[in-house]
Amino acid sequence: MLMKHRYRLMCLVLSLLICTLFMPFQAFADNDDGIPSEFDPTQKGKVTPVRQTPQAYDLCWCYSTVGAVEQSLIFTGLDNASVDISESALAWFSSQSEKGNPPDSERYGSNFIIAPVYAMARLCGLVNEIDEPTYLSAPHKNPVSYSLQGLSEFELESVEKVTGDTELVKKKLMQLGGAAACYHNDQDAFSSDHKSYYQSERTDVNHSVTVIGWDDNYSRDNFGAQKPEKDGAWLVKGVWGTRNDNGYYWISYCEKELTDFYFYKLKKPSSDNVYTYNGGMDRMYASSKNPVQAANVFTAQDDEKLTSVSFFVEENGGKGTEYKIRIFKEVKEGSPVEGIECADIDGSVRFDGYYTVQMPSEIKLSKGERFSVVISLKSNNGKNFFVAEDGKCESEKGQSYYYTEEKGWHDCLELVYNNAYINAYTQNTCKGDTSELKDKLKEMQNKRGMQRAAEYAQSVIDKKSPSSFEIKKAEKLLESRRNECDSYTVISSADDWNRFAADVNSGNQYRDKTVVVESDIDFEKTEFIPAGNSQDRCFNGYFDGGGHKFKNIKLDKKDASPVGVFGYLGRYSIVTDLNVVDCNIKADTAGGIAGICELGTIQSCGFAGEIKADNCGGIVGRLEGGTVSDCWSDLKDANGVVGECIGENYCVINCFSTAQDKLDCVKKTYAVRKIAELLNTNNNVSKDLGHFEYDNGIVKRSYLVKTDNDDNADNPGSKIWIGFVVFPVVAVLGCAVGFVFSSSKNKKDKR
Repeated sequence: MLMKHRYRLMCLVLSLLICTLFMPFQAFADNDDGIPSEFDPTQKGKVTPVRQTPQAYDLCWCYSTVGAVEQSLIFTGLDNASVDISESALAWFSSQSEKGNPPDSERYGSNFIIAPVYAMARLCGLVNEIDEPTYLSAPHKNPVSYSLQGLSEFELESVEKVTGDTELVKKKLMQLGGAAACYHNDQDAFSSDHKSYYQSERTDVNHSVTVIGWDDNYSRDNFGAQKPEKDGAWLVKGVWGTRNDNGYYWISYCEKELTDFYFYKLKKPSSDNVYTYNGGMDRMYASSKNPVQAANVFTAQDDEKLTSVSFFVEENGGKGTEYKIRIFKEVKEGSPVEGIECADIDGSVRFDGYYTVQMPSEIKLSKGERFSVVISLKSNNGKNFFVAEDGKCESEKGQSYYYTEEKGWHDCLELVYNNAYINAYTQNTCKGDTSELKDKLKEMQNKRGMQRAAEYAQSVIDKKSPSSFEIKKAEKLLESRRNECDSYTVISSADDWNRFAADVNSGNQYRDKTVVVESDIDFEKTEFIPAGNSQDRCFNGYFDGGGHKFKNIKLDKKDASPVGVFGYLGRYSIVTDLNVVDCNIKADTAGGIAGICELGTIQSCGFAGEIKADNCGGIVGRLEGGTVSDCWSDLKDANGVVGECIGENYCVINCFSTAQDKLDCVKKTYAVRKIAELLNTNNNVSKDLGHFEYDNGIVKRSYLVKTDNDDNADNPGSKIWIGFVVFPVVAVLGCAVGFVFSSSKNKKDKR
């Protein structure tokens, strides 16, 4: 008996030891035991930075949607706080722009919060910001490429609109991290510190934000001239960057028009094709007292398998809707149900919104085969509606059908409705073929401005078995870059840089322009000219460092001018993916990337060197507003990422340095190699997806690090994933082995 307990104790201790040793590798998890009185993901590192929407354009609907999408990606583990989805691409594909090539002034117009759902449902708009950056001055001039249609880094699985249920909204926020919502915005209704908002005069909506948290005890006394009836407020992530406070503020629970909360759930890309007739953003409803039925008929473009279908639910009041989906193959002309029925699926959903339903078994389609998706909807509140495009959209015979009790199935051209909002998603049955990609790369790879897209394409070609998605993405990025690169300023030498810097210093702010670096540059034997020598002569465009490094910059400025690679960065500036190493700077105010940043954005940049200045930081000497995110600093004998911050209108998030830093939110004292791991996980509070790697003495985004790209390529991200995956498995196996060993011993004792 004593031996039996010893074995059990030994196994238990072994299992606990394994779990304890590797506990730091466990991902952060929220407590689902109940709804807390307050919830703030900014305190947990589970939020992306506040983005800056252009002031002169109405794009809040797009920014609030992207904010909610990014939060969902973080909370569901698909990505982490380094994710950055392009607002510019989603705004473009959410409009009717893709039906033609409108003039610049019409590329972006006022829209509504549901329009991005239509775009995402067509596998459009969800691309990385770095692949389609947003100009902050005049977004309608953005060179958004039509070539990116059909490219989506993630697929939309569902959108649920929760209305008027505060407790349910809280539960959803804990699950998905954020919701897009609308309210009536009046600048006079903000508190004097711009940290809280409440008004009771208007109930129409004119502005959108991302709701990310709440505080039941937020005092009514914190609000402005108008006080709500009770305590409690929603924490919202704004869309104005840090122009007002740090970009976050509180809206009272009593704000009457803040009622509809849109929650987004996504998944990894798995569809090679989407079949749809829906290219616009306007809608109308087909209705019926009985279950409303609609169908779309498609023709397979290749040998494929049908994996899922999607549709919208409207006006059910949160009471629930039952659906029936039928799939027919070899469909004949004139009716969506004249064919071979191969699937019959029943289910239900609770809320209004958009839903994707997976096929329970494989449905093979042959090239040229006609197939139909037939959907019936019945809502529990008696309001049966099917979403269709409105009369401004175009339809053709044989595409969409609606069912009436009197006469059966009708082509939509015989009725007042246009195409039904039904999409079908397929996967190719043949393996990915890179031959066409190779031809495109050969044609484009030596063109200036193409480096980033060309290197990604080459990495896909070098893979043993690239997926269809990777091949499609590489082809589309090549095409997109080709369409845009003629407008780029390309820097590949010290002379290129100094010409560019001199141009900025003469007054060219490069507003609504892209500058790309396509080579490491060593300034040891040449003069270095900082770009931007005053507030009026500053850089105000988009600067893509491409992961390259500027080396051996030496600056000794005894006057009061701020210095860095950029002396001044303006409010519309974005600088990304630039590393500055082995540098020595002396000045009054200096930063490795910028001396002064005024409301601009710096992300994924790094510095290693020495700065001697009264106000100095590895990234920014003086931050007068704006956002610094995902940056690193190895600054010798001085401050860390940022030297001095003016006021409260700034955001420094997910940044790490090897030196003492004045900002509490910036972690300290880690080696540069460790910084890559910390950036990946935001100091172990978010999931590691290998966004950053240590590469030859500097930290880069992982897709800018050249590797052999095999599935077993050695990189810090994959090593950390071993911590997340292998070690828990070892712990479980340890428990299992211990249990079997103990059980065997027990049986032996009993015998």
